[in-house]
Amino acid sequence: MQIKFDAFLSMIILYFSILIVIGIIGYLKTQSLSDYILGGRKIGAIVTALSAGASDMSGWLLMGLPGAVYVSGLSQIWILIGLFIGAFLNWTFIAGLLRKKTEALNNSQTLPEYFGNLFPQRKSLIRGFSSLLILIFFTLYCSAGIVSSARLFEIAFDMPYQYATLLGVILTVSYVFIGGFFAVSWTDCFQAILMVFALIFVPLMAFFSIDNMPLVISHITDDNQDYFSLFSDISFSFIISSLAWGLGYFGQPHILVRFMAASDGNTTIKKARNYSLLWMFFCIVGAVCVGIFGKIYVEHTSLGLDNPENIFLNLVTHLFNPWIAGILFAAVLSAIMSTISCQLLLCSSAVVGDLLPLVGIKLSCKNAVRVGRLFLLITAMIATFMALSSTGNILEIVSDAWAGFGCAFGPLVILSLYYKKITADAALTGMLVGGIIAFSGENIFQDLYIMIPGFVISFLSIIVVSETQSKVVR
Repeated sequence: MQIKFDAFLSMIILYFSILIVIGIIGYLKTQSLSDYILGGRKIGAIVTALSAGASDMSGWLLMGLPGAVYVSGLSQIWILIGLFIGAFLNWTFIAGLLRKKTEALNNSQTLPEYFGNLFPQRKSLIRGFSSLLILIFFTLYCSAGIVSSARLFEIAFDMPYQYATLLGVILTVSYVFIGGFFAVSWTDCFQAILMVFALIFVPLMAFFSIDNMPLVISHITDDNQDYFSLFSDISFSFIISSLAWGLGYFGQPHILVRFMAASDGNTTIKKARNYSLLWMFFCIVGAVCVGIFGKIYVEHTSLGLDNPENIFLNLVTHLFNPWIAGILFAAVLSAIMSTISCQLLLCSSAVVGDLLPLVGIKLSCKNAVRVGRLFLLITAMIATFMALSSTGNILEIVSDAWAGFGCAFGPLVILSLYYKKITADAALTGMLVGGIIAFSGENIFQDLYIMIPGFVISFLSIIVVSETQSKVVR
């Protein structure tokens, strides 16, 4: 069902105008490459918390995850439990230390620069390889967000998928292109507020719109008696694989960079952790409720649903007047754009801040920002091509990219902060092993989420190589 065109268009114009204003303010505050890449390390607790959450919880939170719950029921909640635990551990044990150590190591502006400064004897190789991994996995990740935005515009405007894809990319790239990290952080904060509002408001409205809840639930359980069960008809490997999503947090550059940009590693990080986890709790509970109440609403009304990942969008179009629906659609766009924007910026940073200096190209501050914007456009074009040719669903694409970063960077980030014997060769080995397993290991480890073997083997390889080399030195 398509919402009224002029109402939706009005809300999108208002929403996008706010983003452009924030982008212009960010442009005016961007005086150096450090400002463009990391916001000059001046980001406060609330913006750190909400921008980290918004860049983490992309379109899959409002589309991919509710769709999975809609189809399979409460068994999908294990992913959310794993994510919440992983986020808590990441904020508690990684955020503050990473903020302090990246500043102490020659004021490292990016994750590859941090790795390079940590191991100066192999600085170029480590920095270059980690930058390439960022470009590869973030391009894949961006394509998932572009698919989400295309689905939104397909429903809202009854637009062909190809045109919907291009529209979503243009909207996202424009404000990142203008404002850099300041714009991304502040717009993410604004978008995070919209997201949590939508994820509370929509399932509540669906709940109060159902007349005979027990009867509808009985119809659902007749078709799938385990729909409301956390444990029935699922294997131990499924539970472990779902919980393993939490391991991915330790290696996600678009989340770790928020820690690095915080104004300090103590008070700001502690406050931001509390804000972020509270926001995340309401969001994931809301996403589950969208899937559950969406299922009940569809059974109650016989609403047609071609794609389960569109359950949130379909609820919005049927439950709300066009103007409110436009605001809620903007919330979906917020979830999508907040993640894509940060990922595009980090791809740009990897090229300008890491790869170009390694090949001897030195740019002035102004030219570096310009080149960064150029590579941002190039990355967006490649991700758009991937989105246009994609056959997988949103959650599958996100799963692959999430595992890629988790396996390649997660163990190295943890051990770089807590393991004093780590060596440069061990760091390279860990990234290489983790990246290879994330790319090709699914055919070998078919019953497990690739994050588990990839993370564990990468972690152990770093320790084994480090211990071996330390014994040789002795």
